[in-house]
Amino acid sequence: MRELHFIYQMSLMFSEPASQHNYTLKCFPKSDEVQQIEGIRIFLDPESHNFTSIDSFGNQTLCGVVEQPHRLFRITVQGQARTGLRPGRAAAEKELGKYRYPSYYTKAGDSIRTYWRKHPVFGMSAREAAVYYMNLLYQDMLYAPGSTGVSTKAEEAFALRHGVCQDYSHILLALLRLEHIPARYVVGMMIGEGASHAWVEVCEDGVWYGVDPTNGREADDQYIFISCGRDAADCQMNKGMMIGGGMQRQSVSVIVTD
Repeated sequence: MRELHFIYQMSLMFSEPASQHNYTLKCFPKSDEVQQIEGIRIFLDPESHNFTSIDSFGNQTLCGVVEQPHRLFRITVQGQARTGLRPGRAAAEKELGKYRYPSYYTKAGDSIRTYWRKHPVFGMSAREAAVYYMNLLYQDMLYAPGSTGVSTKAEEAFALRHGVCQDYSHILLALLRLEHIPARYVVGMMIGEGASHAWVEVCEDGVWYGVDPTNGREADDQYIFISCGRDAADCQMNKGMMIGGGMQRQSVSVIVTD
């Protein structure tokens, strides 16, 4: 078990004033059987009317609207997390179906299917298969920031053989779902990353276990879970609509320390 302190900050800068800015934020870790979140504090600039809810994947969501004109929108979330309380999270049988089959970003094309056929996982458990594919991707992919974008699909990134954590996770999900193994996309934070991070959880015997193909390791007590879904689209940390705003620039900073 570890005790971690975290600070997540996301800023949106607008080239022109924005108003009637309706936002949906998913950047809030919550307590479960693996992690205990304490002392959480949320700062919004500018302040605005908002409410919290839980989405269909169990993620905590903050929705609100900034009515007045503004050129900067910033949220800061900070607190403490006790992590590694258990090896994995309990999985409800009724939720597994949506994680067995391809989603928009994880549909396998010819490149991924060929790779899958060359690397069979006959006789492996779900968790063993996930670790096996994780190690293969860590070996065969190149981490290359800027080489892909937020709309890049698993097949596109794999054909290039490079990408970032979103791409690594989408490709691993594509491989596992070809085996009809329940697996989900996870967004969170980890020690030393500097930004939000993505990895995969695979279900075995009713428990979700984390694997991180970008770093070639299983997710342990250095990771803080924030949200999950079928792919990155279900876990967008910031979505919004507004009047005006012009060009937008987003920056994200994450600090996680013991």
